[in-house]
Amino acid sequence: MLEVLTRNNAYILIAQADGKVTVWGHPEYCPEPITVDGLGACYLTGVFREGYLSPGMRLNFPCDGRRLNTSRIQALKLKRLN
Repeated sequence: MLEVLTRNNAYILIAQADGKVTVWGHPEYCPEPITVDGLGACYLTGVFREGYLSPGMRLNFPCDGRRLNTSRIQALKLKRLN
């Protein structure tokens, strides 16, 4: 489980066996867990990199028929599943 802290929100990401990712944490778009395909991050230039996350980039994933682009990633924290 990975916690992605952005400037505005904290997201939880859990990789699934089929390559998809369960994500939640945005109060409007994904307050409850959703499973997505194609999660990654965008550089400030807008270039998208699937399957890659780094501080300073923006978390990006499909949600409600569009791609959600978050505020900048501040930190990534590996968490233990209980």
